Amino acid sequence: MMDFHIQTAPDRIQEFLEAKSSALNPFGPAASMISDLLWIMLVVFGGIFLLVLILLSLAILRRRWQTTPRPPLGDTTFIALGGLVMPVVILIPLLIYTLLVTRKLHPPEEALVIRLTGYMWWWDVQYPDQDITIANEIYVPVGQSVRLEMTSGDVIHSFWPPSLSGKTDLIPGQITRHWLQVDQAGSYRAQCAEFCGLQHARMALMVIAVTPEDFAAWVAQRQKPQILADNPTLQQGQKAFMDEGCGECHTIRGTPAQGKVGPDLTHIGSRSSLGAGVIANSYGSLAGWVANPQALKPGNRMPPSYIKAEDYHPLITYLMSLE
Repeated sequence: MMDFHIQTAPDRIQEFLEAKSSALNPFGPAASMISDLLWIMLVVFGGIFLLVLILLSLAILRRRWQTTPRPPLGDTTFIALGGLVMPVVILIPLLIYTLLVTRKLHPPEEALVIRLTGYMWWWDVQYPDQDITIANEIYVPVGQSVRLEMTSGDVIHSFWPPSLSGKTDLIPGQITRHWLQVDQAGSYRAQCAEFCGLQHARMALMVIAVTPEDFAAWVAQRQKPQILADNPTLQQGQKAFMDEGCGECHTIRGTPAQGKVGPDLTHIGSRSSLGAGVIANSYGSLAGWVANPQALKPGNRMPPSYIKAEDYHPLITYLMSLE
């Protein structure tokens, strides 16, 4: 099996900046059906709007030219045609087509299952069949159906990847399901679409589509625990991580750090962004986030860190090595 490609910091920053996020540029069957429905409605209702403007203009001009008084309602046949017949003829076919599209958007039973939990303001991502937990990113194989089983750990959130599918709410205490399939490898930005507090606008999630072969390699790599290299700097960094209490909130597989309050950090070095899309991931960005996350994302639940000066570089180096 091939090794999954580990990106460098410039690669991750470029991926983060170029992620696709337009509903007008679909890259999956669900998004394509929604886009087709959008364009059909836009053309039909745009045509009706233009027709109304034309009739309104003619009525105004006719009023000026008219010399003989007419009844206020004018021609009842015209009123019946424009007010009853045309709406029925137009709206019923659109309703039927909309219901057919909605029916096709239901998640299939045979699909890759991913459990997505929304928190203020980040995403917990679990692959139950593969025993993988990550945060703020979803890796999927190109061409394969994916069923998201979603809930919220606090308030109502909403998952929306514009280029891939529509919106579905995440509701505390309930499981909602969402289907998507990506037709082309690449990075796609998703967003919380339900106002959920101070940092709602900066609660992004990356959907990263790779070939089936790369996805299998990614799964194999993510299932491995982190084994600390025989490197004094990394060892000092891991010790600082544990001594400063970071493991009380975060998990790193293969270490005593098993906290569940914050995101899983087992592979934080490979992520494209930090803080759920707030800033592209790099050594400097991570150092700034660890020092004072409130400066980058006010209101999040991670407090400023007071790391010893001699431990700071080893700690950030250790975290960046977790790929």
